[in-house]
Amino acid sequence: MSGDGEQIVVDSSVVAKWLIPEGDSPQALKLRARHKFVVPDILFAEIANILWKQVARGALGPADVEDALAALQHFKPRILPSQSLLADACRLALALNHPAYDCFYLLAAARLGTVLVTADERLLRKLAANHAMEWSALAVGLSEAAQLWPYIKSYSMNPVRRAT
Repeated sequence: MSGDGEQIVVDSSVVAKWLIPEGDSPQALKLRARHKFVVPDILFAEIANILWKQVARGALGPADVEDALAALQHFKPRILPSQSLLADACRLALALNHPAYDCFYLLAAARLGTVLVTADERLLRKLAANHAMEWSALAVGLSEAAQLWPYIKSYSMNPVRRAT
């Protein structure tokens, strides 16, 4: 279930931190508790890939993946079809020389007049280095997202445990 606060776009780097405990998961969890979310439909494929990679690396076990998938069922964002963003995402990826996946999230934020919250430092560095002001203004790192917190309401999703 989503909060009643302002709607924002989050990418898979943030959602993964809700499901897999990491150093900056507490920041992601605070954000999670307070906003309505909008995501392009590619988010779910990216989360599946992240979970697979964690199992392949031995950081999670199959039961952890099942826990994450169950927790993800409580995440009820507004979902944007990636097909509607495809052409612009390709153009932006070429302009930024950056993977197209991230561009879908940036475009979603732009189209909705909101912000993308990401834990993807590579994306944030790329936007800053390119001086792509209209794009860098749309992307906010987890540490900066605290400025958004006063506008948020709470909901619950349980993160999974790490494999031992």
